[in-house]
Amino acid sequence: MLNPPAADQSPSRKRQSGGRIGYWGFVGHCPAQRDGHWSFGGVSNLAAASLRCGLLMLGAVWSADADLVVLKREIKVEGALVQDDLDGVRVRHESGVETFYPRDEVVRVERQGPPEFVEAEKARKDGRFDEALATHGRLIADKNDPCLTGDAWLGILKCYQMTGQTEKAIRAYVAMLEANPRTRHFGHAPLITERFQGDDRAMTFLGDVTDRVREGFVTEVSRVLACTVLGVKGHYEEAEKGFGMLLASSDQRVVDLVRIRWAQLLVSQGRWLDALSALKRDVAEFAPALQPEAQYWLGVCYFKQREHRRAAAALLRVPMMCSEAEELAPECTLLAAQAFEQLDQKARAAAAYRELQEACKGTRAGLEAAKRLAAVAKGD
Repeated sequence: MLNPPAADQSPSRKRQSGGRIGYWGFVGHCPAQRDGHWSFGGVSNLAAASLRCGLLMLGAVWSADADLVVLKREIKVEGALVQDDLDGVRVRHESGVETFYPRDEVVRVERQGPPEFVEAEKARKDGRFDEALATHGRLIADKNDPCLTGDAWLGILKCYQMTGQTEKAIRAYVAMLEANPRTRHFGHAPLITERFQGDDRAMTFLGDVTDRVREGFVTEVSRVLACTVLGVKGHYEEAEKGFGMLLASSDQRVVDLVRIRWAQLLVSQGRWLDALSALKRDVAEFAPALQPEAQYWLGVCYFKQREHRRAAAALLRVPMMCSEAEELAPECTLLAAQAFEQLDQKARAAAAYRELQEACKGTRAGLEAAKRLAAVAKGD
């Protein structure tokens, strides 16, 4: 049996530290979900007034439908997104001037248009998934906009992931990567767990992708997903062999994803200490886009080890690490609430379930939260 890979200690990999967490009095204040984004304690969305700063020296003038780029030091830039990928963000200002901002200077990007995209995302966050899927699909078909296409595919992926349609989420993720292998959304690889039932169809699809594309980032990521499916279905040796081969990839994104999914494989085997050791050492070393999923599996490991206080703290840090990790946040909240139950903190568990039930109507996590909330109320 292969051992989990060692951490990459290259000095070029930057460490990032998380902020203070707060959750139903567990550490700090109660979070809320506003417009689909989780807000914790002192961590909140920027004041609307600050969005009107204009940055006139860059030719940007505030408008309700302008895309917003937030840079380090709380510098805000508005305009039309021309490029938004791993390299950075390019914005076209109202004056027609374009400015490029390297990725390591960008804190977040908020797309405000076109109206159809805003409507699709509102529908998704309101639980109207069929409407969101249809609108995002039309945007992909009708608009010749690489940035918008990537964002629309991400919206489709989240719809499928949040409703438990993992096979379709896999297809959407691969389509997003094929549209732009440099997309900044690559960290949204579908979460594949033991609940997944469409393994045969998914394996056929992923096999077709690798046969068609043959080499490159899309092919390697498809193989990582295939190995993940093998692992959750109990084919441990085959999965380990595939992961081991993929560690030779020249693309660090692939290597990081392999490390995370290898840790998941160790969890599936009950090798929680091995997985915990690897993740505690590696989380800060992963590409920033992949750190939320690594943090999720760290929380799972703590939960399996019955370290419920640490589990809740680790899981509830995930939404703070990436406001776009909406498909992962409900899973973290659900498991954190179960940790509160194990700590005999029934009120906190009930508050978490109630918040999740309300915020995630129509999703698997929301339905599960409703069931668990009823059980807590009965004292089961």
